[in-house]
Amino acid sequence: MSDDRPAAANGGGYTPMLGLAGEPGTHVATPGRWGWAAGTVFDQPEPEKLIELTIVVPARNEEDCLGDCLQSLVNQSEEIFELGKDWELVVVDDHSTDHTAEIARGFAGVTVLSAGKLEKGWTGKANAVWTAARKARGRWLLFTDADTIHEPGNLRRAIHEAQRHNVGMLSYSAGRLSADWRSGR
Repeated sequence: MSDDRPAAANGGGYTPMLGLAGEPGTHVATPGRWGWAAGTVFDQPEPEKLIELTIVVPARNEEDCLGDCLQSLVNQSEEIFELGKDWELVVVDDHSTDHTAEIARGFAGVTVLSAGKLEKGWTGKANAVWTAARKARGRWLLFTDADTIHEPGNLRRAIHEAQRHNVGMLSYSAGRLSADWRSGR
């Protein structure tokens, strides 16, 4: 890979780094497919104590399915992998007009955040996950939709698979709630 790093707009060079640390808006270079790619580092202080996992559920007007999703997640808390101690569950209410936030607040151990102001060029979902990611305390981040159901053991299995294969990102599909299932048909 070439070490020809682009110069920053202010005349300085880029610092090669990955992550969300550093000065807000600091320009950096990250290894890319065709050499060094320009990027931006955002201000995110490291949490005092990292936990194993942060689950982020962006939700906008999801009152019909959020309860089932959260139940399938909180049910995965067990003595050796305890919600609130080893992992956290964060729902980001993206300006819902229904009972989404109230439903999320009804689950013990679930943190409910309000999505930040939607900046120009951002989608609501991207803004919601960014809001939570900046506050996350987990070594691993799991982003999931509000209309998913997670089978028992899925969370620990996903972490195990990522570690086993020494990867920084893992994508898998949880079960989705169908309209018929939600309505009890």
